[in-house]
Amino acid sequence: MKPKITLLIVLTVFLLLGCAETYLNYEDHIRALNSYQSSITKGLSINFENLFSTLSSFRLTPYSSSLTKRIKAIALIDLRGNVISSYGDLGSRASYKYSDLYKFVSLKGKYISLLSEKGGFPLITIASLTKDGNHIAIAKISPFKLKESGDFKAFLVDDTGLGVSLMGTPVWHNFSALIAHKTLHPFVKNGIIVNVKKVNFGGYSLVLEKPFFPLLFSILKIQLVYFFVLYAISLTFYGLFHRIYGKKINSLFEFSRFIRELDNFKRYELTGEEINPTVERYNMLVDKAEKRSREYSNLVEELSEMNSELTEVSHLLVEFSMLFNDVRAKRKDLKNALKIAFRRMLDFSRTINGLGMKYRDIAIYLGTINEFNFDRSLDSTMSVDLKTDSEKVKFVVKFDKFTMNDRLREMIKMLFHYLTSFISMHELVEKSDLSKRYDSLTGLFTRQEFEELAIREIARAKRENDFISLIMMDVKNLKGFNDKHGQLEGDTLLKFIAKAITVNSRITDIACRFGEDEFILCLVGMKKSDAEKKWTSIISKIMTFKYDVEIKYAIASYPSDGENIESLMAQLDKRIEEYGNS
Repeated sequence: MKPKITLLIVLTVFLLLGCAETYLNYEDHIRALNSYQSSITKGLSINFENLFSTLSSFRLTPYSSSLTKRIKAIALIDLRGNVISSYGDLGSRASYKYSDLYKFVSLKGKYISLLSEKGGFPLITIASLTKDGNHIAIAKISPFKLKESGDFKAFLVDDTGLGVSLMGTPVWHNFSALIAHKTLHPFVKNGIIVNVKKVNFGGYSLVLEKPFFPLLFSILKIQLVYFFVLYAISLTFYGLFHRIYGKKINSLFEFSRFIRELDNFKRYELTGEEINPTVERYNMLVDKAEKRSREYSNLVEELSEMNSELTEVSHLLVEFSMLFNDVRAKRKDLKNALKIAFRRMLDFSRTINGLGMKYRDIAIYLGTINEFNFDRSLDSTMSVDLKTDSEKVKFVVKFDKFTMNDRLREMIKMLFHYLTSFISMHELVEKSDLSKRYDSLTGLFTRQEFEELAIREIARAKRENDFISLIMMDVKNLKGFNDKHGQLEGDTLLKFIAKAITVNSRITDIACRFGEDEFILCLVGMKKSDAEKKWTSIISKIMTFKYDVEIKYAIASYPSDGENIESLMAQLDKRIEEYGNS
């Protein structure tokens, strides 16, 4: 075998052995990192479970000791959303009735917010329905800190991609691209090993970052013997090779150096006052060739930059599509999805200094954009007003005036149009959901929605040994009323009855338009005797209508008249029929 082939085989074998050993050691370190991260994630989940367990049995006592090092503020509210008692900055709100926190806890029993900041320190708002079912306990907590060990960093990241370190002084960091890609396996970026694991609560994730090169160097220390052996063998074979073949290829090396020193196409400079038209024409051709070469290089560079931007835009569109699929599946709300999308757009180009958006009650300001930019346009600011299916949306983007170009402006406009088209689809879905849940004339629940909610309330009453009463109301001879006074007056009557029911209902009660002229009110936690008093209050309000009307009614209670929705409805139908024949 020739020396050249032998040297190549030996070098390849040693290189493969060294790479295989290095890879195996690297995998061992990654497994150890995964195991440690799993233990931290489990600890976080247990910590959240304990906090929710504490809140569910919470009774706020009149002692400031209720505030701990981790719990910065606490409050107790009733089921109407009013604050009963509190410590810390939670007491500044008079009511939580229309807050996302109140709606979420009322439906699902627990709530956990995105990360927020106060005085440079991270805070998380959590809430839980108490065990008696009559209160909601709220607390603002700071995430617990990990003991510093090793050379890694740990971050707690919410589902918008905003993260804060769990070691030492809190450091904020944006992980929106990482969360949007749903990357759940270790990878290396910018010399850092990044690993992501989901926490069981609130859509949070735990991100560990560990420097890659120090880890690699520590592994390579073990492999030094392989590299020394490889180096010695390489020198030996190189010496033998040079001894045998060196004299034969010296001439080739000298020729290659001579070729590298040549310029095949350059200006020819005349000496003195010598004039040669042929040489001048030749030099003109050289100048034109150099100019075309520069123009070609600039064009290639511009096309390369455009291709890179288009590729990044296509990636953004894919990420937006994934985000909006989460909104359709109700894994994310619209506001959080738009925040993530705007953070990714801000990272798209250094030319973009700020982004902003206004839509309904959603206002997003990122970078150098603020409320002022929506009222007054600057030279480097671009405003785009678009229309969704039923609303208006305004976008504002601020560029670096020294680096902005028309191509980038058009790309940003395209992304704005894409976001607007999604918002339009979201509005159509909202309208469809509302038409299924609410009656368009009276604003009360539809029959289908009422039956689903009533079944759930009866199941709850069985668990908690509670009472439920149903009041059915039927407008007697609505057709005759419409023939006498007109269809518009008939609609006014139905709206008036719905308002009388709503005014005399609690927030926990369920009011429904059951049929064309029938209404049902589900009174949660109320006995039949109390339901009779409630009916008296409702009918006294209805009797103030400008025309005389007659209302039939029937009352049925759980569990005395039935233990499921079918038996209770059967009782109501029977009693309404008896009322009409009496």
